[in-house]
Amino acid sequence: MQAVSQFFREERDFLFQRGEARGAEKERMIAEAKIREERTKAEAKMREEKCAIARAMKADGLPIAKISKFTGLTSDEIEGL
Repeated sequence: MQAVSQFFREERDFLFQRGEARGAEKERMIAEAKIREERTKAEAKMREEKCAIARAMKADGLPIAKISKFTGLTSDEIEGL
């Protein structure tokens, strides 16, 4: 009887640990998804800021090559603004 009781305790502990590991993995995946989402938002905002700067530089008559150098945008992107 004691051996059966020990077996069930060990089985319960194993299942509990496996459940904890799955929960931790799920939390990690959620955190990674949030990080990717925030990174995407930040990149979009940076791009919009670069475009705003490029528009202002273009409106002031700066050469496209110079605007490209300072903003990192291609000449085609700048011409399309």
